[in-house]
Amino acid sequence: MERFAIVVDSSADLTQKQYDAMHIDGFIPLSFSIDGKEYFAYPDERELTAEELYATLRNTKAAVGTSQPNPGLIEEVLEEQLRQGKDVLYIAFTSGLSGTCSSAQLIAEELKERYPDRKVFVVDTLCACCGVAALIEPVAKMREGGCSIEDARDWLENNKLRVCHWVSVDDLGHLYRGGRLSAAGAVVGTALGIKPIIDLNSEGKLITHEKVRGKANVYTALARHLEEADNLDVVYITHAGAPEEAKKLAEIIRKNYKVGEIRYSSIGPVVGCHTGPGTIAVVFFGTRSAAK
Repeated sequence: MERFAIVVDSSADLTQKQYDAMHIDGFIPLSFSIDGKEYFAYPDERELTAEELYATLRNTKAAVGTSQPNPGLIEEVLEEQLRQGKDVLYIAFTSGLSGTCSSAQLIAEELKERYPDRKVFVVDTLCACCGVAALIEPVAKMREGGCSIEDARDWLENNKLRVCHWVSVDDLGHLYRGGRLSAAGAVVGTALGIKPIIDLNSEGKLITHEKVRGKANVYTALARHLEEADNLDVVYITHAGAPEEAKKLAEIIRKNYKVGEIRYSSIGPVVGCHTGPGTIAVVFFGTRSAAK
Protein backbone atom coordinates (compact mmCIF):
# COMPACT_ATOMS: atom_id res chain seq x y z
CA MET A 1 0.00 0.00 0.00
CA GLU A 2 1.24 3.49 -0.89
CA ARG A 3 2.81 5.32 2.05
CA PHE A 4 1.06 8.61 2.83
CA ALA A 5 2.67 11.74 4.25
CA ILE A 6 1.99 12.95 7.79
CA VAL A 7 2.15 16.71 8.34
CA VAL A 8 2.02 18.33 11.77
CA ASP A 9 2.45 21.81 13.23
CA SER A 10 4.06 23.45 16.24
CA SER A 11 1.04 22.88 18.49
CA ALA A 12 1.99 19.23 19.12
CA ASP A 13 5.15 20.32 21.00
CA LEU A 14 7.11 17.43 19.49
CA THR A 15 10.80 17.37 20.27
CA GLN A 16 13.21 16.89 17.38
CA LYS A 17 13.84 13.34 18.62
CA GLN A 18 10.11 12.52 18.53
CA TYR A 19 9.70 14.17 15.14
CA ASP A 20 12.50 12.07 13.67
CA ALA A 21 11.43 8.82 15.37
CA MET A 22 7.90 9.08 13.96
CA HIS A 23 9.22 9.91 10.47
CA ILE A 24 7.04 12.99 10.12
CA ASP A 25 7.11 14.22 6.53
CA GLY A 26 6.12 17.86 6.78
CA PHE A 27 6.06 20.57 9.43
CA ILE A 28 4.11 23.83 9.56
CA PRO A 29 5.84 26.24 11.97
CA LEU A 30 3.42 28.44 13.89
CA SER A 31 4.58 31.86 14.97
CA PHE A 32 4.60 33.82 18.19
CA SER A 33 5.83 37.31 19.03
CA ILE A 34 7.55 39.04 21.92
CA ASP A 35 7.30 42.83 21.96
CA GLY A 36 6.57 42.84 18.26
CA LYS A 37 9.42 40.54 17.21
CA GLU A 38 8.20 37.41 15.43
CA TYR A 39 9.58 33.94 16.05
CA PHE A 40 8.68 30.53 14.63
CA ALA A 41 8.38 27.43 16.81
CA TYR A 42 10.32 24.42 15.50
CA PRO A 43 10.96 21.01 17.11
CA ASP A 44 14.65 21.90 17.54
CA GLU A 45 13.74 25.28 19.12
CA ARG A 46 16.17 26.97 16.74
CA GLU A 47 14.77 30.49 17.20
CA LEU A 48 13.79 30.60 20.88
CA THR A 49 13.41 27.90 23.49
CA ALA A 50 10.38 27.52 25.70
CA GLU A 51 12.59 28.09 28.73
CA GLU A 52 13.79 31.40 27.29
CA LEU A 53 10.20 32.47 26.68
CA TYR A 54 9.11 31.65 30.23
CA ALA A 55 12.12 33.43 31.71
CA THR A 56 11.16 36.50 29.70
CA LEU A 57 7.54 36.34 30.86
CA ARG A 58 8.59 35.93 34.50
CA ASN A 59 11.08 38.78 34.48
CA THR A 60 9.54 41.39 32.20
CA LYS A 61 6.20 42.84 31.14
CA ALA A 62 6.82 41.80 27.54
CA ALA A 63 3.82 41.78 25.22
CA VAL A 64 3.43 38.34 23.65
CA GLY A 65 1.03 36.91 21.10
CA THR A 66 0.50 34.55 18.21
CA SER A 67 -0.85 34.75 14.69
CA GLN A 68 -1.96 32.03 12.32
CA PRO A 69 0.56 31.16 9.63
CA ASN A 70 0.60 32.73 6.21
CA PRO A 71 -1.67 30.63 3.97
CA GLY A 72 1.19 30.49 1.49
CA LEU A 73 3.33 28.65 4.04
CA ILE A 74 0.63 26.04 4.69
CA GLU A 75 0.16 25.56 0.96
CA GLU A 76 3.91 25.21 0.41
CA VAL A 77 4.28 22.47 3.05
CA LEU A 78 1.27 20.47 1.85
CA GLU A 79 2.06 20.84 -1.84
CA GLU A 80 5.66 19.71 -1.34
CA GLN A 81 4.34 16.27 -0.37
CA LEU A 82 1.88 16.19 -3.28
CA ARG A 83 4.67 16.96 -5.72
CA GLN A 84 6.46 13.89 -4.42
CA GLY A 85 3.42 11.80 -5.33
CA LYS A 86 2.20 11.31 -1.76
CA ASP A 87 -1.27 11.61 -0.27
CA VAL A 88 -1.28 13.98 2.72
CA LEU A 89 -2.74 13.77 6.22
CA TYR A 90 -2.37 16.99 8.22
CA ILE A 91 -3.00 16.51 11.96
CA ALA A 92 -3.88 20.04 13.01
CA PHE A 93 -4.15 22.25 16.10
CA THR A 94 -7.66 22.67 17.53
CA SER A 95 -9.87 25.10 15.63
CA GLY A 96 -11.16 26.21 19.03
CA LEU A 97 -7.91 28.07 19.72
CA SER A 98 -6.51 28.88 16.29
CA GLY A 99 -7.59 29.62 12.75
CA THR A 100 -4.77 27.49 11.34
CA CYS A 101 -6.92 24.40 10.75
CA SER A 102 -9.69 26.31 8.98
CA SER A 103 -7.15 27.92 6.65
CA ALA A 104 -5.57 24.55 5.94
CA GLN A 105 -8.95 22.99 5.12
CA LEU A 106 -9.63 25.69 2.50
CA ILE A 107 -6.15 25.27 1.04
CA ALA A 108 -6.60 21.49 0.93
CA GLU A 109 -9.72 21.89 -1.22
CA GLU A 110 -7.78 24.05 -3.67
CA LEU A 111 -4.93 21.55 -3.81
CA LYS A 112 -7.32 18.68 -4.52
CA GLU A 113 -8.39 20.49 -7.67
CA ARG A 114 -4.76 20.87 -8.80
CA TYR A 115 -3.86 17.30 -7.86
CA PRO A 116 -7.03 15.30 -8.65
CA ASP A 117 -5.23 11.96 -8.33
CA ARG A 118 -4.04 12.68 -4.79
CA LYS A 119 -5.81 12.79 -1.42
CA VAL A 120 -5.44 15.62 1.10
CA PHE A 121 -7.07 15.30 4.51
CA VAL A 122 -6.93 17.91 7.27
CA VAL A 123 -8.07 16.65 10.68
CA ASP A 124 -9.16 19.18 13.28
CA THR A 125 -7.90 17.37 16.38
CA LEU A 126 -9.71 19.66 18.84
CA CYS A 127 -6.56 19.04 20.91
CA ALA A 128 -3.49 20.99 21.99
CA CYS A 129 0.10 20.32 23.05
CA CYS A 130 0.81 16.74 24.08
CA GLY A 131 -2.86 15.97 23.36
CA VAL A 132 -2.06 16.40 19.67
CA ALA A 133 1.11 14.34 20.10
CA ALA A 134 -0.93 11.57 21.74
CA LEU A 135 -2.86 11.28 18.47
CA ILE A 136 0.12 11.59 16.14
CA GLU A 137 2.08 8.71 17.66
CA PRO A 138 -0.57 5.98 17.10
CA VAL A 139 -1.16 7.20 13.54
CA ALA A 140 2.57 7.04 12.81
CA LYS A 141 2.60 3.45 14.09
CA MET A 142 -0.51 2.59 12.05
CA ARG A 143 1.18 3.93 8.93
CA GLU A 144 4.28 1.83 9.57
CA GLY A 145 1.93 -1.14 9.82
CA GLY A 146 0.61 -0.40 6.35
CA CYS A 147 -2.76 1.23 7.04
CA SER A 148 -4.47 3.41 4.45
CA ILE A 149 -4.74 7.18 4.78
CA GLU A 150 -8.52 6.78 5.13
CA ASP A 151 -8.08 4.36 8.05
CA ALA A 152 -5.70 6.80 9.75
CA ARG A 153 -8.09 9.72 9.22
CA ASP A 154 -11.03 7.72 10.54
CA TRP A 155 -9.08 6.62 13.62
CA LEU A 156 -8.28 10.27 14.38
CA GLU A 157 -11.89 11.36 13.95
CA ASN A 158 -13.13 8.50 16.15
CA ASN A 159 -10.59 9.04 18.94
CA LYS A 160 -9.82 12.75 19.11
CA LEU A 161 -12.59 13.46 21.63
CA ARG A 162 -11.21 10.73 23.87
CA VAL A 163 -8.18 12.93 24.58
CA CYS A 164 -8.87 14.80 27.83
CA HIS A 165 -6.92 17.93 28.80
CA TRP A 166 -7.03 19.33 32.35
CA VAL A 167 -5.04 22.49 32.94
CA SER A 168 -4.11 24.89 35.72
CA VAL A 169 -2.46 28.24 35.05
CA ASP A 170 -0.72 30.54 37.50
CA ASP A 171 -2.00 33.75 35.94
CA LEU A 172 -5.25 33.82 33.95
CA GLY A 173 -4.31 37.24 32.63
CA HIS A 174 -2.19 35.60 29.92
CA LEU A 175 -5.20 33.67 28.58
CA TYR A 176 -7.45 36.71 28.74
CA ARG A 177 -5.00 39.04 26.99
CA GLY A 178 -4.52 36.45 24.27
CA GLY A 179 -8.27 36.19 23.71
CA ARG A 180 -8.36 32.53 24.80
CA LEU A 181 -10.57 33.13 27.85
CA SER A 182 -13.38 35.52 28.67
CA ALA A 183 -12.95 38.43 31.05
CA ALA A 184 -15.40 36.78 33.44
CA GLY A 185 -13.37 33.60 33.44
CA ALA A 186 -10.15 35.52 34.04
CA VAL A 187 -11.37 37.54 37.00
CA VAL A 188 -12.00 34.59 39.30
CA GLY A 189 -8.39 33.46 39.43
CA THR A 190 -6.76 36.70 40.51
CA ALA A 191 -7.88 37.02 44.11
CA LEU A 192 -7.29 35.08 47.32
CA GLY A 193 -4.97 32.49 45.81
CA ILE A 194 -7.77 30.93 43.80
CA LYS A 195 -6.58 28.76 40.94
CA PRO A 196 -8.88 27.76 38.08
CA ILE A 197 -9.01 24.23 36.72
CA ILE A 198 -9.56 24.54 32.98
CA ASP A 199 -10.46 21.90 30.45
CA LEU A 200 -10.50 21.70 26.69
CA ASN A 201 -14.11 20.91 25.86
CA SER A 202 -15.61 18.99 22.95
CA GLU A 203 -15.34 22.09 20.75
CA GLY A 204 -11.63 22.37 21.51
CA LYS A 205 -12.11 25.53 23.57
CA LEU A 206 -10.75 26.36 27.02
CA ILE A 207 -13.43 26.48 29.70
CA THR A 208 -13.03 27.18 33.42
CA HIS A 209 -14.44 24.06 35.07
CA GLU A 210 -13.84 24.65 38.76
CA LYS A 211 -11.84 26.80 41.19
CA VAL A 212 -9.54 25.63 43.97
CA ARG A 213 -7.49 27.48 46.56
CA GLY A 214 -3.80 26.79 46.95
CA LYS A 215 -1.25 24.90 44.86
CA ALA A 216 -1.61 21.62 46.75
CA ASN A 217 -5.30 21.50 45.91
CA VAL A 218 -4.46 22.12 42.25
CA TYR A 219 -2.53 18.84 42.07
CA THR A 220 -5.35 16.95 43.75
CA ALA A 221 -8.00 18.49 41.48
CA LEU A 222 -6.04 17.72 38.31
CA ALA A 223 -5.31 14.15 39.42
CA ARG A 224 -8.94 13.55 40.34
CA HIS A 225 -9.97 13.87 36.71
CA LEU A 226 -8.22 10.60 35.94
CA GLU A 227 -11.49 9.08 37.13
CA GLU A 228 -12.64 9.92 33.59
CA ALA A 229 -9.86 7.87 31.98
CA ASP A 230 -10.62 4.70 30.06
CA ASN A 231 -6.95 3.83 29.59
CA LEU A 232 -4.17 4.48 32.09
CA ASP A 233 -1.37 2.77 30.17
CA VAL A 234 0.06 6.22 29.41
CA VAL A 235 -0.65 9.52 31.17
CA TYR A 236 0.87 12.75 29.87
CA ILE A 237 1.97 15.65 32.07
CA THR A 238 3.01 18.85 30.35
CA HIS A 239 4.19 22.10 31.92
CA ALA A 240 5.38 25.62 31.18
CA GLY A 241 8.75 25.92 32.88
CA ALA A 242 7.48 24.05 35.97
CA PRO A 243 9.27 20.68 36.13
CA GLU A 244 9.05 20.40 39.92
CA GLU A 245 5.30 20.97 39.86
CA ALA A 246 5.02 18.30 37.16
CA LYS A 247 6.84 15.82 39.42
CA LYS A 248 4.55 16.65 42.36
CA LEU A 249 1.49 16.04 40.19
CA ALA A 250 2.97 12.73 39.06
CA GLU A 251 3.51 11.66 42.68
CA ILE A 252 -0.15 12.26 43.53
CA ILE A 253 -1.28 10.45 40.39
CA ARG A 254 0.86 7.40 41.16
CA LYS A 255 -0.31 7.39 44.77
CA ASN A 256 -3.97 7.25 43.79
CA TYR A 257 -4.10 5.49 40.41
CA LYS A 258 -2.52 2.44 38.81
CA VAL A 259 -0.95 4.12 35.81
CA GLY A 260 1.55 2.58 33.46
CA GLU A 261 3.87 5.21 32.03
CA ILE A 262 3.92 8.93 32.81
CA ARG A 263 5.37 10.99 30.00
CA TYR A 264 6.58 14.53 30.61
CA SER A 265 6.72 17.30 28.03
CA SER A 266 7.19 21.03 27.85
CA ILE A 267 4.43 23.33 26.65
CA GLY A 268 5.83 25.06 23.59
CA PRO A 269 5.84 28.81 22.92
CA VAL A 270 2.74 28.86 20.69
CA VAL A 271 0.48 27.76 23.54
CA GLY A 272 2.79 28.84 26.36
CA CYS A 273 2.75 32.52 25.48
CA HIS A 274 -1.02 32.45 26.15
CA THR A 275 -0.99 30.27 29.28
CA GLY A 276 2.13 31.82 30.81
CA PRO A 277 4.83 30.25 33.00
CA GLY A 278 3.82 27.88 35.77
CA THR A 279 1.04 26.23 33.76
CA ILE A 280 0.66 22.51 34.35
CA ALA A 281 -1.66 20.01 32.67
CA VAL A 282 -2.54 16.33 32.67
CA VAL A 283 -3.67 14.63 29.45
CA PHE A 284 -5.08 11.13 29.04
CA PHE A 285 -7.53 9.06 27.00
CA GLY A 286 -11.03 9.02 28.47
CA THR A 287 -14.31 10.94 28.23
CA ARG A 288 -14.04 14.62 27.38
CA SER A 289 -16.52 17.15 28.75
CA ALA A 290 -19.24 18.42 26.44
CA ALA A 291 -19.32 21.97 25.14
CA LYS A 292 -21.20 24.45 27.30
